[in-house]
Amino acid sequence: PLARLRLFQKFSTFRILVCGGDGSVGWVLSEIDALGLHKQCQLGVLPLGTGNDLARVLGWGSLCDDDTQLLQILEKLERATTKMLDRWSVLTYEAPKQSPPAAKDEEEGDANIQV
Repeated sequence: PLARLRLFQKFSTFRILVCGGDGSVGWVLSEIDALGLHKQCQLGVLPLGTGNDLARVLGWGSLCDDDTQLLQILEKLERATTKMLDRWSVLTYEAPKQSPPAAKDEEEGDANIQV
């Protein structure tokens, strides 16, 4: 979607319809963020994926498997209000293993204490 989204860079506002599931929507949103278009773009979802959690939460339904609904969905998109969407990510990493502290000498205290 990056090449297509570049066509909209000079628009003050625009709406796009993502036809797919949560993965497709996430992909398009990432590209919108990469181009800095998030303030001028409004995005609708035609739920065609397997999960469609985002479409369901935003009121687009859980699945569009009937071609006769397409015109109704496009009309719904024209009348739709906007909702702000908060996106974030979680990064995880494994910390390097640390060796246990050296045992204390008997002179410094109890040599039987284990750490």
